Amino acid sequence: MDRELAIDLIRNSGLDDAVDDLIGRLRPSIRIRTQAVHAEPLHDSSKFGGMPLVPSDFDWPSWDATGRLMSMRKTLENLKSRNPRSGSFPDKAIAKIDEKLKNPWKPLAFLAQLKLAEVTGITRELGLPQSGRLLFFADHEDGLSGFDPASRGSAQVIYVPERPDEGLARPPEFLSGNDRFPPCVLNFSLEQTLPIDGRSYGLDAHVWDGEGPYVQLIKELTGDDQCVHRAGGYAEEIQGAMELECQLVTNGIWCGDASGYQDPRRKLLEPGAGDWRLLLQLDSDDNLKWMWGDAGRLYFWIRQRDLAETDFSNVWCIEQCY
Repeated sequence: MDRELAIDLIRNSGLDDAVDDLIGRLRPSIRIRTQAVHAEPLHDSSKFGGMPLVPSDFDWPSWDATGRLMSMRKTLENLKSRNPRSGSFPDKAIAKIDEKLKNPWKPLAFLAQLKLAEVTGITRELGLPQSGRLLFFADHEDGLSGFDPASRGSAQVIYVPERPDEGLARPPEFLSGNDRFPPCVLNFSLEQTLPIDGRSYGLDAHVWDGEGPYVQLIKELTGDDQCVHRAGGYAEEIQGAMELECQLVTNGIWCGDASGYQDPRRKLLEPGAGDWRLLLQLDSDDNLKWMWGDAGRLYFWIRQRDLAETDFSNVWCIEQCY
């Protein structure tokens, strides 16, 4: 859907007092739909799952999960001390963590390859480079607790410029079978997005009315599919807006409960939340055998200034589920 059609939908939404505000908030995105295939798709094409196309000197990304595992262990120990009747669950979970701590270095699972010429051929408004590829990796078992600063390194986005010495990557032998996903080819289409819950973005509260005209407008803009993969635009969040969480956690504040949002540093850091933008949203998807938590989604976020500098080293990933 192009911008002009989206504007027509807004003008005819019945939200007359908010028309100009809504038009100003429109953000383009690329809607991504998957199609399962029986063989690895063309090496340099966009795809989810399978294996990425990489240069000959490519190092498969990994991370040291020690900090995150210790953080999980501390949480379980606190649970056990606060609730003596919690049964055997904390002890069993702690024992599993202790076993993982014996070898905390883990290769990341390959999730997605975006061929940027294909993406920017749909729209250049996302600010992505026009050539090369973006590769998305993550530890979806232990790492994607976006509220914990100790998760840094558990999700990585690597920009790969085009080079002549390229070939399909060979994954590490110790990459778990649960971390290898069947390949899917991708179909792209342009869509225009608005915040799912406009109140999180300062939209006038009168616009939001349960199943009223704003919700209907969202459905007209982007459909009501259950599976929503998306590059750019607004996130279809499950547990609320994430920009402030990204800003606080990447500055070292643990946000696993309300204490992080009450941290005295919040006041200083909060203005930077507006710099965060959705880079890629990956939904649970049967075609890929993806199940993020309880039918949840992964959200890769990037600062606008980093995107402008083609710097993907500080991307932050958050998992949300129902």
